[in-house]
Amino acid sequence: MCWKSSNQSATLVRHIQTQHTGEKPQKCETCDTVTTTSYLVRHKKNCERLMAQRPHKCPQCSKQYKRKRYLAAHMQTHNKKSSSLSDKESSLSSLSSSDESSSSSNDD
Repeated sequence: MCWKSSNQSATLVRHIQTQHTGEKPQKCETCDTVTTTSYLVRHKKNCERLMAQRPHKCPQCSKQYKRKRYLAAHMQTHNKKSSSLSDKESSLSSLSSSDESSSSSNDD
C-alpha cells in the first residue's frame, strides 16, 4: 500500500478503490460528479433528491438552483464569458483586417 492518510474514512476508502484496486471512476449523468462505481448508486439517489429541490436549471450548463435569482446571478457568468470572447474575437478580426490592408498596400 502507500502512506496516504485522511481524517475522513470515505476519502481513504475512495483512494484505495481508485488507486489500489483499479476500480474505475464513474460520472453521474445528472451533475457530472465523478465517483467510484460503488458510491455511484448512493450518489444518484442523493443527487436526484437535490436536483428536485433545485428547479431552476441553467440552459447553458448543468447547474441548477433553488431560486430564480440565483440562476440569474449565475447567468451573468456566462454573459461575462461570452462578452469577453466576443471582445477577443472582434479585436482579432480587427487585427487580421488591418494586417490584410497593410499587406495589400505593401504589394503595390
